[in-house]
Amino acid sequence: MRFLLYTNATPDTSAQADKYRSTINDEDVAPFIDPRTAGELPITPELKMAFLESLESLNISLRFFAGSWEAFDTLKTIGPAGYDIVLTSETIYRNDSLPPLITLMRAASCGSSDKGSKEYMCLVAAKVLYFGVGGGTSDFLKAVEGAKGTVNTVLERKTGVGRKIMNVQWQ
Repeated sequence: MRFLLYTNATPDTSAQADKYRSTINDEDVAPFIDPRTAGELPITPELKMAFLESLESLNISLRFFAGSWEAFDTLKTIGPAGYDIVLTSETIYRNDSLPPLITLMRAASCGSSDKGSKEYMCLVAAKVLYFGVGGGTSDFLKAVEGAKGTVNTVLERKTGVGRKIMNVQWQ
């Protein structure tokens, strides 16, 4: 799934989670989660409602997109201001799709200024190598650097299928 996330708030979300937990009052349904440890979260109708209410109360809006990167009109999709946070996953598996993806990510991160002057976060989650299709993180890194950007790995898994989460910044 490909998506962009926009927020104009920097919330303290613990109060939102505590409100949900006190309403549910069931550790199995509303567990305390350590984000450093893999685990599961039961998705209940109550959790969905609490999530939507917290987004509204924190003035956070989400937009999700899917489809070919070439099909996006950046001004209509992104608007002049861009997004505060851009997240994408499993989108770098085809080398021929990298140029339009990078163009869209840069516009989404920087807005119409096309420079890294505003504060943003652009994260890409991907496999190190996509077998059979030729894409991967090293080709993505070269393509971003060719577009005057930098990539820093913020999380890497080397066991099993190698995976990375990369932070992209534009010059």
